[in-house]
Amino acid sequence: MAGFALQGIIDGGIGKHASEMGAHEASVAFRAWFICELIYGPLSALVRTSIAVLILRFSPSKTQRWILYACLGTVYTFTIVYFFINLLQCSPPSYFWMQFENFNMEGSCGNPHLLPNAAIAHSVIAAVSDLTISVLSACTIEKNLMGSPTITTSDEKPQQNKMRTKLTELRRNKTKMVIMLFLVLGGAAGGVMLVRIRYIRILEITPDFLYRTVDVAMWSLIEPCVGILAGSLPYIRSLPIFHRRPRKAATLRCTQVNDLPSATEIMVKSDVEVDIRSATPYDDLGTRARINEKLLDDTSPEEKRVR
Repeated sequence: MAGFALQGIIDGGIGKHASEMGAHEASVAFRAWFICELIYGPLSALVRTSIAVLILRFSPSKTQRWILYACLGTVYTFTIVYFFINLLQCSPPSYFWMQFENFNMEGSCGNPHLLPNAAIAHSVIAAVSDLTISVLSACTIEKNLMGSPTITTSDEKPQQNKMRTKLTELRRNKTKMVIMLFLVLGGAAGGVMLVRIRYIRILEITPDFLYRTVDVAMWSLIEPCVGILAGSLPYIRSLPIFHRRPRKAATLRCTQVNDLPSATEIMVKSDVEVDIRSATPYDDLGTRARINEKLLDDTSPEEKRVR
């Protein structure tokens, strides 16, 4: 989408007054505008779908799932309608841009008020869906991560217990930051759609169309970028710079597990590695977790399994 927009700016006349461009430049610019209009709706729907799939990985409640499905269904319904309104606004579709270069071409365009009204309706639906998805993201993350399972030991020293408490608090603070970022980005995406409505009313074809609609094009590019940023946020920890080294603990004699799911098992191996497998094996940002703690148990050299 950005590539077609750049082509319309460089080779065409997007952002120029009608008196500053030739017929060929106008044709290239209107073709780029037409293609971007077609891409915009499906691209926005795919961005929202990626965030919805991320939410589903956190096992939301049945009510939250139904709200999410209803939101996506509404978005895709309006996206399909908006796509065909854009595609069929002129007959044949190529008449939309060829009319400025080939004056003998036969064709016509429909009601000039139909596309702006459809774009406004699509923007309202998109803004509501963005806010809904951001709130669902925050609720789901808070439910699954703020009460995450912890491991305590009976032989921990006060300093170790204090360190573990600080680490737990740090993780919860990080989770709160993720929730805040989702809410901020979701609100920003919804705000972009509402701001875009202000400029959509000038989408009717006028002699100075390419100059007056620059703001619409700009806001149309910003909204998918914000959605892509929100969808990519949970996977930042997969970068090498965010990988943490395993922590070494002191000699521990007794290990007690609290608040773990029922389908969780702890494997204590002879190489003093504790491997925790959970029914929901995902860490605080949605990636598969493997938690290793170094334990020194001289009394049990053989492999033990505690269920």
